[in-house]
Amino acid sequence: MPSFLISHQAPAFLIKLKYPKKIDLVAICIGTIIPDLNLFSSILNRNFTHSFIGIIIVTVPLTIFLSIMFIKYLSPLISWISVQKYFILKPLRFFGLDDLKYLKLQLNKKFFLIASYSALLGGLAHILLDMPSHPHIQFFYPIIIEVPILIENINLYFGSITIFNIQITFEIMLYSLIRRIWDLVLIPITLYFLRYIKKHNLIQKWNSYDEAIH
Repeated sequence: MPSFLISHQAPAFLIKLKYPKKIDLVAICIGTIIPDLNLFSSILNRNFTHSFIGIIIVTVPLTIFLSIMFIKYLSPLISWISVQKYFILKPLRFFGLDDLKYLKLQLNKKFFLIASYSALLGGLAHILLDMPSHPHIQFFYPIIIEVPILIENINLYFGSITIFNIQITFEIMLYSLIRRIWDLVLIPITLYFLRYIKKHNLIQKWNSYDEAIH
């Protein structure tokens, strides 16, 4: 599983917890993923999907569509799978995926408004998280900004070993190391938020409001 599917959710959960009635949980979480869809399709250009204009043109409308599809079709399926009594599925219940059945969908003006700016926030959060760990900043596309050459070109060398005449070298670019550190920091935070939401039955509570987004 690509790490961004988990690590980039951390700020999305934090914002939702801070403003539970003003943020669409599904939209902001999906919004943090959309900029990296270029990894799955050569049609999408990374420079474009990681820009402000890309967020407006691609991330927001695609997030709204996927949010609707997720709530209508995927969330009931994931919830059903999660409650099956198999040991391997226990982590899904532990992190609250069985509670996805409580998600509600109301296709009204309020939904589209809140989902739109939630998707926008999710996309912006993704780009901000990427900035320290990538050699280029595409936010102002078509203008591409290179990070300081010192960061872009530093290659950290940790030595090498030889096994059966095969030499294995341990080295990594600095920005790649920063990316791995980001993942190590953010993934546990995301999992903590998932568990926190589960323990406090927040998905059920958020969706029981009269003015619920879903």
